[in-house]
Amino acid sequence: MEKQYYGELCSLFYDLDKPEAPQEQMDFWMSYADKTMRILEPMCGSGRFLVPFLEQGYQIDGFDLSADMISRCKEKLTSLGLCTRIDLCDFNNFDTSIAKYDLIFIAAGSFSLLTDQDEVIKALQVMKNCLTPTGRIVLSVESDLPYRGIGQTSINQEQFELAAFEEGRRVGKESVEVALRSKHAYDTDKQILYSMISYELYIDNKHVRTEYEDFHLRLYQTNEFDSIVKQCGLVIAHKYADLDKNNVDFQQAEEIYYELHK
Repeated sequence: MEKQYYGELCSLFYDLDKPEAPQEQMDFWMSYADKTMRILEPMCGSGRFLVPFLEQGYQIDGFDLSADMISRCKEKLTSLGLCTRIDLCDFNNFDTSIAKYDLIFIAAGSFSLLTDQDEVIKALQVMKNCLTPTGRIVLSVESDLPYRGIGQTSINQEQFELAAFEEGRRVGKESVEVALRSKHAYDTDKQILYSMISYELYIDNKHVRTEYEDFHLRLYQTNEFDSIVKQCGLVIAHKYADLDKNNVDFQQAEEIYYELHK
């Protein structure tokens, strides 16, 4: 299935629905940082994490594949009088020659948006090449916990596209509202959760237009990502089952957090 990445209405919905990063998540990512470090946030989106880092005086750069997300991120920086390196690119096109980083982090399980094994390996290798000798990579991946034991399933693309959307959330500000509808299917062979999401824009309660997004997530078995990390020549310094860094019950973890180094 060909993917359509975060467009204009998706980016608008994202910012209306999640205007600020949850404090628990901010505390987790900031626990790895200090203000002497040079930091990189790949897949930074509209800057939900990057902007607060900058506001608090950290040296942080970012990049993302979505032009609409990057545009929103830059608008936020301009409005706050902030400036940093924000690139519109993916891992394949990120210029690794400009800087080395003491900390590279990918928040909110976004690394699972890389569904192809070659993409995953390439991303890890690029981040590894961007690290200083003592640098760290911190990221999380989504686990397959919700889909264990459901039996063998595969995706028929035609049937999936014809399936009905389920009603979802509706978010807004002043006269602008965006309504979300979605449908989902899980392929147990590929371990990919396929979602198609509809974003409907309303202004003064009148429908203006609709945008569709393909949202795919690669879900991992308990120790599966460990072997990929080692294949890329990285070392797992720490591994956690949640944000408090104490839980190591990975069998019951919906998201698994990794701290990696060379």
